[in-house]
Amino acid sequence: MLEPGVQDMHLHCSIVHEFLEDKPFYEALSYTWGDAKNRRNIFLDGHIYSITRNLEIALLYLRRSDGVRTLWVDALCI
Repeated sequence: MLEPGVQDMHLHCSIVHEFLEDKPFYEALSYTWGDAKNRRNIFLDGHIYSITRNLEIALLYLRRSDGVRTLWVDALCI
């Protein structure tokens, strides 16, 4: 889950375990583009976690200011 925030705030995410047979709602974000060496940090379940700059840009763009957004991000979930 991508926690709400405004542009200048750090990214905060959490991993939620769901069963696919329960048909949970989520949006998928999958990619293989960008420089894997260009890294940024986010907070994942309260711990610092390194992601690519391109994923950071995508999450900043997708983050809502008024509520959580449920995403399945292959770089975080696999």
